[in-house]
Amino acid sequence: MLVRLFAENYGVFRDGFDLSLEATNLGSDRDRGYFEVPIATEDTPLRLLRLAAIYGPNGSGKSTVVRAAESLHNLVVHSGPSLQEGKRIAGYDPFRLDAATRNKPSTLGCEVVVGDRVMEYVISFTAEEITEERIVERGRSDDFTWLRRGPAGTIEVNGERLPARMSIDLSTVTRRNAAAISVAAQLKQDAFLGVYRAIEASLRTLVWEGPGFGAMGYSLRRLHDDSAFRTWTLDRILKPADFGITDVLTEEREIPPSLFDELSSMIDAGKLDEMPKSLEAVLSHRGVGGEYPIDLGDESTGTQKMVALAGPWYDVVHGQLTAFVDELSASLHPSLLMALLDALNAAPSRPRSQLVFTVHDPSPLEQSLRRDQVYFTEKDDEGVARLFPLAEFSDRNVHNIRKRYLEGRYGGLPRLLDFGSLFDEVEIGD
Repeated sequence: MLVRLFAENYGVFRDGFDLSLEATNLGSDRDRGYFEVPIATEDTPLRLLRLAAIYGPNGSGKSTVVRAAESLHNLVVHSGPSLQEGKRIAGYDPFRLDAATRNKPSTLGCEVVVGDRVMEYVISFTAEEITEERIVERGRSDDFTWLRRGPAGTIEVNGERLPARMSIDLSTVTRRNAAAISVAAQLKQDAFLGVYRAIEASLRTLVWEGPGFGAMGYSLRRLHDDSAFRTWTLDRILKPADFGITDVLTEEREIPPSLFDELSSMIDAGKLDEMPKSLEAVLSHRGVGGEYPIDLGDESTGTQKMVALAGPWYDVVHGQLTAFVDELSASLHPSLLMALLDALNAAPSRPRSQLVFTVHDPSPLEQSLRRDQVYFTEKDDEGVARLFPLAEFSDRNVHNIRKRYLEGRYGGLPRLLDFGSLFDEVEIGD
């Protein structure tokens, strides 16, 4: 479960951002949109939001927040087992519009719930090496550092509160470009597995790509292999969306020989051992006098997106994870989007899942989102972005948030939308 995601000198956020999923504005929304987690050091449970929506103009940093979650996830999960010595760290992305920051380390961090404690993880890095790293247990009056990694590469582990003993010295086995927590998990060090698993589950990023890849490939495979998931997708996603769909069928098809040869040439080891197959889906629709099949590739973009969304949405509904989704509203009707968000906000105390998404559609501002579930991004004239919550504005009793947002009361809108000069003649110099 995610409490905070934060960064500094990352992407367009030179001065950083801080996205909190802790419920702060209960008010009339006190009965929806959050769940409670008992924390050992606190007298009252921690209230965590189920949703966080990020609004803002194109290029203002919305996608950068999602990308920060993905980069931090990759550092924690993949840098230990996958990143070889000397390889560049792909997630390094400093603010490039300032000479003072363009070559400085980027910092990413999060706070997650591990059992009945809140743990903070922070990592600073360049393209070549990890410069700092720390794991801190948050307390009511004081914090306790489990792990600290300094600029010189030294890794100090304080075993006083660790849930298990360390059997290795991380300083001797951790590469310059690998996160110590990733190496510890790779080497099955139980002391840090709880923190590792909590971060892994709290920074899941949904990737929109075509069949065979990303969310679509994941959902199609689930539909093909899992009959219970197929039934759930039909009854809980596709039929309520009113697409007229009555069934989903999947089948594996041979890849054309020309494509097979192309795939073989792209693999370093040479030819593929066997012909791979593509997974295709056919949707049955109600029609005149019966039902008719339509290939998924011939369906509308919105229908395809709902099929792709089924797998990740099932995991959110049935698991305990935090999913980050860029452009959730693209190709979805506002009523469909709001119905999905309303369902998640009205969920019972379990599962303890969360969804962070970027969006342009202002419709959810009317009733689907709590005030403390709304964030905005905007950039200044020097290209520096900031992320700020709707909750920082004092008009708490205002109900027409959508109207006030579109009027520019909160920011997070393009400052100039005048394309009248498109039809003016352009003078071309000699």
